[in-house]
Amino acid sequence: MGDALALLPAAAAAVGGLIGVAVIAATARRTAEVRGGTSLLEYGRPVKVSAGAFWVLWVVVVVLSVTQPTDDPLEGAGIVLLFSALVLSYYLEVFGVRLEFDESGIRTRSPWRAGRRIGWVEVTRVWYNPILQWHVVETTNQGRVRLHDFLSGVGSLLTELDRRGVPGAKHTVS
Repeated sequence: MGDALALLPAAAAAVGGLIGVAVIAATARRTAEVRGGTSLLEYGRPVKVSAGAFWVLWVVVVVLSVTQPTDDPLEGAGIVLLFSALVLSYYLEVFGVRLEFDESGIRTRSPWRAGRRIGWVEVTRVWYNPILQWHVVETTNQGRVRLHDFLSGVGSLLTELDRRGVPGAKHTVS
C-alpha cells in the first residue's frame, strides 16, 4: 500500500496536466483576430500562462535538485538540464511564433527559422497530422508551415486557403 501511495503525487500531476492540456485546447479560438485587414494567428493567453507556470515548475525542480540530492550528482544535473531545455523550447514556441495573412499572402515569425513571406500562389497543399496535432501548409519554395491546434486563428487561415482552392484545405477545416 505504501508504494501505491508514493505514486499518488505523480498520478495527481499527470491528471492535472491532462486537464490543463484539455483546457488549453478548448480555449484556442478558431477564428483569427483581425487588425487593419491583417489576420493574426498566435498562441492565446492560456497557453502563455502555461509557459509561465512551467518556469515556476522549473524553479521547483532546481530547488529540489539542490535540497534533495541523489546518490549520483550527474542525475540531478541531467534532470535539470533536460527540464530546462524543454521549458525553454516551449517558452520560445509560445512567445516567438506568430503568423499573419492578408490579400498578399502569409507572413511567418518563428524562433526556429527566419521569417518568411509566402505568396498565395506558392501554397501547394494542406494536410493534418493528428499525432502531432498540427496542420501543415506546404509551399513550392519555402518549406512547410506547421500550425499547432493550440494556435488561435488556424480555422481562419484554413478557410482562406480553401477559398483560394488549395488542395486539402477543405478537408482540414474544423
